Amino acid sequence: MRKMNWGSLKPSVPKPWLAAIAGLTWCAVGIMLLVRAFDWLTAMHDAIELPLGLLGLVLGVLAYVLMFSKAARKNMARFDSFPARACVFAFPGWRGYGIIAFMVALGFALRHSPVPKHCLAVAYLAVGTALVMSSV
Repeated sequence: MRKMNWGSLKPSVPKPWLAAIAGLTWCAVGIMLLVRAFDWLTAMHDAIELPLGLLGLVLGVLAYVLMFSKAARKNMARFDSFPARACVFAFPGWRGYGIIAFMVALGFALRHSPVPKHCLAVAYLAVGTALVMSSV
């Protein structure tokens, strides 16, 4: 009986592709959050739409500068330590998968909570802006 080589089941890509996959993934998620936030904001009264939108964008730039840019640089350094070919699913680390699951669950819970959509729009704009900026 032939022994199974589990390594052959791992979908690997050249190391530079990991950065592209990560960037495209986070950019897509950021755009999704921005679209949802803009949908919520445009359904509101014009008097609060612009100030809330600007607040979300400013918070997003701050989040990028203070947190997301550092995380992106850390991930790029982590990619550099990988061999020439790495598993396609390695673009987030193990802890990253836990954070992703938590954020998805939190987003679902907040969308279905009584929290007003204009408050959620600010948070979605902030996170979406930071994600799009850091994906570059």
